[in-house]
Amino acid sequence: MKKHAFLLGLAGFFALLLRPVALPVVGAADAKWEIKMATIVPKSSKPMRILRAWDASLREKTQGRVGFRFYAGGVAGDERDVLRKMKVKQIDSTSLTSVGLGQLVRSASVLQLPGMFKSYAELNAVRSAMDAEWRKSFDEAGYQLLGWFDIGFGRIFSSHPVAQPSDLKKVRPWVWRDDPVFPELMKIVGANGVPLSLPEVLPALQTKMVDTVIASPVAALGLQWFNNVQYMTKQSDIALVGATLVTNEFFHGLPPDCQEALIQTGKLAHQKALELVEGEEIAAYNELKTRGMKEVDTASHAAEWQKAYAEVRTQLTGRLFSKDLLDRVTKAAASVRK
Repeated sequence: MKKHAFLLGLAGFFALLLRPVALPVVGAADAKWEIKMATIVPKSSKPMRILRAWDASLREKTQGRVGFRFYAGGVAGDERDVLRKMKVKQIDSTSLTSVGLGQLVRSASVLQLPGMFKSYAELNAVRSAMDAEWRKSFDEAGYQLLGWFDIGFGRIFSSHPVAQPSDLKKVRPWVWRDDPVFPELMKIVGANGVPLSLPEVLPALQTKMVDTVIASPVAALGLQWFNNVQYMTKQSDIALVGATLVTNEFFHGLPPDCQEALIQTGKLAHQKALELVEGEEIAAYNELKTRGMKEVDTASHAAEWQKAYAEVRTQLTGRLFSKDLLDRVTKAAASVRK
């Protein structure tokens, strides 16, 4: 199996630049300010190594005063569960997909519109243009935005070929229970999605309760979903993005120098992740092909997909985001489009 260059590369990056110098190893319980972070990342996984590398760099910068305590493997529940626990101070920090982010700042849902972005350059241009506005919105919602990350571009993984929108009526697609976007697409094409939380997806695939998911190649591999499907679309039309947040109450309770250390170490981690994700996605896609995954070319039905995507944008404008915001996002993406 090919190694995941993205994860190993980031771990190596931290090992070289942020390794502890003369500090003893500090356990989570020894930090004066302990950031309780919930994540679906399994305890023994490579992504967990990345989080621990961030923890090590933060401890170094703060002389051991601030560190993370991780609640890994989804033990804190789905994103809605985590947000509820953050409100009652059981959890201080988490990394959310755009589904969870949209529960806090509805306009952030624009990032997961199908057909909205063609490349990482477009996605980065939009985040750069909207950064100050969204940081302000998350701050008003009670959170500090520590950085953006990408999961990749979503493809349709299924037990049956899905080449055109009408094919979704023949399968049992998963829809995230709190996602307002993909269910709208299902409604438009006349399909019936099966609402589930993220931790429920793998068991549902194994029991054939669902047979179709939207995922990036990296996610399909990491979550083991690929073992239960045989087809994936060659085209990828949906950006799967997320961000890491910490509650304002915890953040403002830190001394100013520790606040700065958390911001800077988080910025470095997320920047490096964004730089490496595209190569990791290509590697994961190729690995899936070597494992026997069959490609489905949707190019001949591109007009049908774009028509459905346009209808999704129309239906959600005014409900999740304003027309003005959608226009600004579209303009920012187009500014780097070849």
